[in-house]
Amino acid sequence: EVYCEDLYEMSQNLHSKKQIARLYKKIKKELKLLYERMENDMETDRLCFVFLPYKVSMWDSMESIYLAAVQNSKCRVSVMPVPYYLLEDGKKTAVYEGNRFPEGLPIVDAYQYKLKEERPDVIFIHNPYDGYNRVTRVEEQFYSSELIKYTSHLCYVPYDVVNENSFNETYCIVPGVRNAWKIFVQSEKLREIYAKYVGADKVVALGSPK
Repeated sequence: EVYCEDLYEMSQNLHSKKQIARLYKKIKKELKLLYERMENDMETDRLCFVFLPYKVSMWDSMESIYLAAVQNSKCRVSVMPVPYYLLEDGKKTAVYEGNRFPEGLPIVDAYQYKLKEERPDVIFIHNPYDGYNRVTRVEEQFYSSELIKYTSHLCYVPYDVVNENSFNETYCIVPGVRNAWKIFVQSEKLREIYAKYVGADKVVALGSPK
């Protein structure tokens, strides 16, 4: 308010170089103070990170990323274990492992957390198959094709460490890879393989979180 009043006063004294010089110095100090207050005192929205593991045995493919995120004051972090089906002999058995994850994780209920309303800044997945996995399959609402409706940054982190010399390149064309904003792989060699299918800008070689 003081800044605006001084600007107005300056506009009314354009005929006086002395007044303009006085007000210029005052306004310059006020601007500096404003920037300092915005930098240090104003609460800003933190980035919302949501991790979507489905098997507790695969949590180690996300854990180090999670630990980095919770230590960053600019991040608000949630872990949402995803219900899935075990497919055996033509039968589907519903499984939920959310109560088996380590204590202390900020677990949220997959059925109560509203992705459509929350619209996380970043979602991490380690299941890229959507409806194509013949052994386990997450519920359809958690397919990558659905998740991209609620975030601009879907990140795929493979849950296993692979033999690069016998890597099956069909893993590069599964839905979660195609739909991802970024794919984090274990090595530069794998980055080059994935890049042939999805483009180099989508693939980052930072090593496996394992």
